[in-house]
Amino acid sequence: FVPRFPRHKLLLFAGLVLAAYVVTVMVNSFRIIGGIALLNLAGQYNLVVADGIHEAEGIFVYFSFLVLYYRSLQALLSAKGKRE
Repeated sequence: FVPRFPRHKLLLFAGLVLAAYVVTVMVNSFRIIGGIALLNLAGQYNLVVADGIHEAEGIFVYFSFLVLYYRSLQALLSAKGKRE
């Protein structure tokens, strides 16, 4: 990202660190909420493979948010490039 913002490197770095923190908290919150829901669902149907479900849910949540975050940054940067 640095070549696109040559004048505001420190501000960009601080913004990216803050964004990473916010996204991390948000993704982990979604995973916890989803994990609780899946655990309740597994208990209702007497599923013994709760560990496998939890791991698959984590992979799905983290990968989904990683792709969403990447696409959002890509759209943001392409919009900034079109304005200049």
